[in-house]
Amino acid sequence: MTRAESAQQDEFFESLLGDFLDESAQLLENLNHKLLELEEWVDSLGEGETSRCDDDLMNEMFRSAHSFKGLSAMLGLSDINHLTHNVENVFDAARQDQLQFDNNSVELIFQAVDHLERMVESLKDPSQEAVDYQLTIDGMHELLQQAGAQKEQQTQSDAEGALAMIESSQPNESTPPDAEADVPACAEDVDLFVDVCDESDVPAKYLSIFIDESELSLETLSNTLLALEGKIGGDTDENLLITAHRIKGSAATVGLNRPAKLAHYMEDILQELRETGDPLGVELADALLQCTDALQTYIQGLKSGNPQSETFNELSHELLRS
Repeated sequence: MTRAESAQQDEFFESLLGDFLDESAQLLENLNHKLLELEEWVDSLGEGETSRCDDDLMNEMFRSAHSFKGLSAMLGLSDINHLTHNVENVFDAARQDQLQFDNNSVELIFQAVDHLERMVESLKDPSQEAVDYQLTIDGMHELLQQAGAQKEQQTQSDAEGALAMIESSQPNESTPPDAEADVPACAEDVDLFVDVCDESDVPAKYLSIFIDESELSLETLSNTLLALEGKIGGDTDENLLITAHRIKGSAATVGLNRPAKLAHYMEDILQELRETGDPLGVELADALLQCTDALQTYIQGLKSGNPQSETFNELSHELLRS
């Protein structure tokens, strides 16, 4: 990252920090309130009694953790994001009846939320001592392992699928919306976006954060693609992949599922390129740049209330051909 890009990133972070602090305070307050309800429910169980927790309560806690995770990812707050990922994993396992909450596990999540509150406070005063949350992370890993639900840190697509399942009230066996069956590159008549719709009630606060973050990410993506064309991968190649993933995750977090899916295709192509070690060819570079341009046009449309995504299907097919 150049000095100018670094300064731009710092300015972007500072401009959105206030919004993040406000939103995170509300999300953490809601988590604490719902945890008190969960604790009360656990206390009501008799000794040795097991019962499924109220679905609405568990889904709301999962949704709050998911939103908090997405906001922290937008601002590159890796520690907060990592801890919230693990909290989300615990809620997801409970939702799927893979683990049963008891007093110890509820206390563990209270500790995690307390760490998150202190980490958010430290953003206001960087001189504060760093929060040591590793024991809580280890505790959640052990909890999931004992329940037979241990897994790697949940991916964005996993969480998107779970959240989509909650919103549609479908059984817990849903497939993440971006986990597509293999579609032949020649199947031009297949509309890859036919069942993909953006949410219509995205909160203005979240939308503003998404627009600002995505404009910066898309500019970085365009510049990096132009600089990489015809070259072997490396750190810059990895930065491309990370940027595409960030755009996908940010879009999915606020419910903009169509740009999230296009960015997901871009991410898959870049991941394959990185794994094979092949250079970025002219045809693929052009296809990726066209996708980037389409996303920039979409972002401009968001500002005027008329986002355009009609070309996303054609561009996705172009990526598959490349």
